[in-house]
Amino acid sequence: MPDDNNPIVAVRDALSGFNGFLTSPAFGTVAEAIRTIGAQFPQINALIDQLVGLMTQLDTELDNLNLDTALTQVPTFVGEVRNLLEGATQMFDPPEGLGEALDAVEDIAEVLQQIRLLIPAITQALEGLKAPA
Repeated sequence: MPDDNNPIVAVRDALSGFNGFLTSPAFGTVAEAIRTIGAQFPQINALIDQLVGLMTQLDTELDNLNLDTALTQVPTFVGEVRNLLEGATQMFDPPEGLGEALDAVEDIAEVLQQIRLLIPAITQALEGLKAPA
C-alpha cells in the first residue's frame, strides 16, 4: 500500500478523483451545461485550456524525470531482490524493514504508471468540454 503522505500518491489520488468526476454518469448533464455556458462566456474555455495546460505541464515534468524505462525494470529488480532474500533467510533473518522497503518501491512505480494513464484521460475529457468556437 503506497504511503498516503507521499506527494506522488496525493497527485495520483487527486487525478483519480477528478477523472472519476469527469467520467461519472451524472457528469453528462454537467458537461452539457459547461458547453452551453462556454458558448456565451469565453472564460469557461480559457479555464479548460488552463486545466489542459496543467495536465501537459504535469506530463512534461514526469517526462523530465526520465522514469519510464526505469519503471518497467522495477518489478524485475524487486523480484530478484525478493529471491535473494528468500535464499538468505535460510541462513539469517533479513534486515528489519527490507520487505516494506521493497513494497514501497513497487507501490511508487505503480502509482507513477497510474498517473501516466490518468493524464491523457483527463486531458481528453477536458477537451470535450470546450464549447465550439
